[in-house]
Amino acid sequence: MQSTPPVHPRLTAFVLLAVGGLVLIHLALGAAWIGADLLVFDGDEAGHVGAAELLAAMWSEGRFLDAIGTTFAGKLGVYPPLYAGLVGGWWAMLGMGDPGRVAVQGINLAWPALTALAVAWLARPLGPRAVIAGVVAVLALPLLCGLGRHFMIEGALTAAVAWCVVAVEYARAKPSAGRLALVGLALGLAWMFKQTAVLTLLPVLALRLPRRASSLAALGCALIVAGPWTLLNLGQQVGYGGESAAGTPGLGMLRHLAFYPWSLLWVAAGPPLAVLGLAGLAAGLDRREPGRRQALVVASAWLIGSLLLLVLVPRKYPRLLAPALPAVALLVAIAAARWRRGWAAWAVALGLAAAVAWTGWGSLRALPVPVSARVLDDRCPQIWLRPPVVDDLGLAAVVDAVRHSRPGPVRVVGTAEIPCTLQTTHDWASHLGPSLRYGGVDRELIQDPEDTRAAALVVSWEGPVEGYVGEPVAVPSLEGVLWIGRPER
Repeated sequence: MQSTPPVHPRLTAFVLLAVGGLVLIHLALGAAWIGADLLVFDGDEAGHVGAAELLAAMWSEGRFLDAIGTTFAGKLGVYPPLYAGLVGGWWAMLGMGDPGRVAVQGINLAWPALTALAVAWLARPLGPRAVIAGVVAVLALPLLCGLGRHFMIEGALTAAVAWCVVAVEYARAKPSAGRLALVGLALGLAWMFKQTAVLTLLPVLALRLPRRASSLAALGCALIVAGPWTLLNLGQQVGYGGESAAGTPGLGMLRHLAFYPWSLLWVAAGPPLAVLGLAGLAAGLDRREPGRRQALVVASAWLIGSLLLLVLVPRKYPRLLAPALPAVALLVAIAAARWRRGWAAWAVALGLAAAVAWTGWGSLRALPVPVSARVLDDRCPQIWLRPPVVDDLGLAAVVDAVRHSRPGPVRVVGTAEIPCTLQTTHDWASHLGPSLRYGGVDRELIQDPEDTRAAALVVSWEGPVEGYVGEPVAVPSLEGVLWIGRPER
């Protein structure tokens, strides 16, 4: 994109303060939300926390070389381990304990903030108004805001992709081997967060990366960062690709084609930002403003290119759109740069206010689910932007009871069906083990009815157990009662 025009120092200082203030507000509100939410981790989220726990143990035990080696070349499942390594290192630095506390889980709030800073850099040539509008748009993106409150790779992936686009534009402004090496480094790091980075970055790299022999420096640096893990896990990645190619059962051709455009409108960007993005698309077509036109090329390759490639992917999840969402914010920045005065400027400002209100309301009250959602995807919905839940499924009561019980295993009798609305693929007992471990009272769990060993504590979803005395604990979210008992003698 074109070089940034000179800006008055006072205006520059104002923009920096505004951007910094917006980021701080985002961090404060996100931390308040995390502190209010007691719901156990989502099924996908629990897997990422488990991987981070393995890395955290290495960091806390002083096995730094093992931790670094595992972070960049370890086998921790189908996803690259960079996210687990960063979260694990942060977790260990804070003394382990419960990962759900604000100090630990709050690391995820950094990803939308970093994404906002990347969009601010990309919007600089469009002027101060565009910078502020782009930052507000990023921090108001519903999907990105929701993912930033959970242990999900896609939040970090989005930040990495955004900064890779920054590196591409930085290299394009003045191509050199060093700048292209930065592109490769950013590309390799994005891949090491999640392999789907390529679906978002391929169109941008194809259209914006300088076509020179020195571009090999970018590929070389990317291979240095991502090559070891990719080669060591090649067989598993082939299997993972085969599972993804199997697609989403029951999804016809019409739903297949409409899934991601609909998800962008309702789940990922939300109606206000989707409308502003379309306005930015129109504003960028103005031939009199080459700066806006170049920004439009970047945003279009980023967003439309991603949508076209995602349509080809049989597996359908709205969160796969996350790395393309900063392009929507860049389109909003283009609209703000085009309409700087009059009714159009007020329309952009009101649109941004509506976007903030949409995401804010979704953080306090459940947003309505349209009929089209059930038509396009009849599976359990993955709702990342949601109100905080003040029910921990009774797990805290069990941890407290175990802490005051005598040594020995804990028997689990029966189970509780976790409803689709609580968005977890694990059963209740699967959450109990980690909760005990995080609470510092790790105990063996007895779930086999044939195991007759005496237990230090029994937790039952089927009422009182003979030989034990205790009390019931109501679990409203499961519409059930958990009975916690200790041996009579």
